[in-house]
Amino acid sequence: MTSNSRSRLRGVLMMLAVGHLFAPSVLAQALTASLDGKGSAAVVPYYTVNDSWHTLLNVTNTTPNSLAVKVRFLEARNGRDVLNFVIALAPGDAWTGWLGRNEQGRAVMKTTDRSCTVPAALRDEGLVADEFAYSTPEVHVLLPGYVSRYADYSGTNLATARMREGYIEVLVMGEAVRDGRVVDVPWDADHVDGEPRDCGAVAGAFHSTTESSIGADGVIQGADGSGDPEARGGSSYGPIVSPASLKVNASLVNKSAGTAAAMMPIHIRGWGVGQNLVAAQSFPFGLEPTLASHEGLWSTGGLAAVTDALAAVAVENEWTGNAGTGASTDWVLTFPTKRFEADENAQNIRAGCSRWRNSRTSGGVPVGESGARFSGWTSDAPWTLVADAGATDPERICPDLGFPEVFQDGNDGRAAIAPVRYRFRDRESQRAERLAVDEPSPSALPYAANVLPVGSGGPASALGSPIAEPLDSDALIGAPPHGWLGLDFPGDDGASRAYSVTGFVFKRRDFGNAELNFSQASPHARVRP
Repeated sequence: MTSNSRSRLRGVLMMLAVGHLFAPSVLAQALTASLDGKGSAAVVPYYTVNDSWHTLLNVTNTTPNSLAVKVRFLEARNGRDVLNFVIALAPGDAWTGWLGRNEQGRAVMKTTDRSCTVPAALRDEGLVADEFAYSTPEVHVLLPGYVSRYADYSGTNLATARMREGYIEVLVMGEAVRDGRVVDVPWDADHVDGEPRDCGAVAGAFHSTTESSIGADGVIQGADGSGDPEARGGSSYGPIVSPASLKVNASLVNKSAGTAAAMMPIHIRGWGVGQNLVAAQSFPFGLEPTLASHEGLWSTGGLAAVTDALAAVAVENEWTGNAGTGASTDWVLTFPTKRFEADENAQNIRAGCSRWRNSRTSGGVPVGESGARFSGWTSDAPWTLVADAGATDPERICPDLGFPEVFQDGNDGRAAIAPVRYRFRDRESQRAERLAVDEPSPSALPYAANVLPVGSGGPASALGSPIAEPLDSDALIGAPPHGWLGLDFPGDDGASRAYSVTGFVFKRRDFGNAELNFSQASPHARVRP
């Protein structure tokens, strides 16, 4: 046996010992929104490539260990996955990239960073987003008797514009404790003189080794539905052991307009600790992990902990809308867990609430014909969801996170949160409260990521968002041109309702000259329950 072979064998044995030592029950802990800007998961509340914007992303490994990190771009309306990839970060490694648009108008991720990615083509050619998660002209038979269309709103079927704005999840999938041992895939991802040893081997290690993806019983194949890639376990990436391993930065840049602003991602400390969430990058395994995977792949069992960590009964921030000074304001409000309740299509594997993620057993054991409120398509109206014909009182398999509407309901592409109350204050301590209408309205936050133009300068979005929803005009009558705004969610019983929410205020000053224009972004103050 060669010296290198003995070293690798010792690595396997030691990694198995480490995996046993850090069992999930030992490492389980309460999740918290990080106070130091680090975590094992992060949510960037917004990305956009609309109106000449680019979104820049930086992901840093702050630990002496190796990390496999999933980056997932989710479109704004319903949080459907439009682009995702894996970064293999060496100890102390940082990765940077930017999202723009190609000649066809599609969002495309590019990088000049040399860290290994899966797919490997991202390093050299870029990775193009697609609309497959929310639109397709084909009928896909996943299992005998289970027919699924991926379209969730007929108004955007095949619409590439829908992928141009949304939010981002950055999630640690697995971790390799580094103590001088040779561990196969993380060792290949290590840098030598600025270049990883073998990114081709790293990418190959994320291929599925299972014979099929979905078994006859509906279960996603492989350990925990992972597809059993070589990168998982053994001498590769094991369970997550560091509660705050990532530092994520993001910013918006519009060079032609002369504006830019940094966003503040919200980091979750302790997310996924004790779990090995490494999955193959091919379909359907690449749909995991998600923010719901805190307690394991293909499960929403960890959402209660995530929701509690990100819960707020109100958000507060400044605003300005003085048209005379070229000032305009957008409020971005993102609900990162909304898709796991509001995206309710049990037979669609890409839906946030599907029978694979919300079954009684992780990985997709069927839940029965009455497993969802909406589970079928009519043959004469293929884009209209209908209630399960066999269910008079359907069993709810989706987690109840407090969101009152379903995105597909009525095929209007909305799932509004209402009532919403706005409290305006000017800069001189004068207070004026206004209550928006109790019924769902254009200002009732209908999407997973919402853009709200705020101010008396007009309804135009400072970010150029085509789905921006201006506040009700009645709420702005007599309002000052700038000041402070509080937004809260009053419940039906008068008590405040809590949602998992994050976001920021974006303020822009447009002087008609790119050399003079400027902008800024500030995170919302979040009022905890």
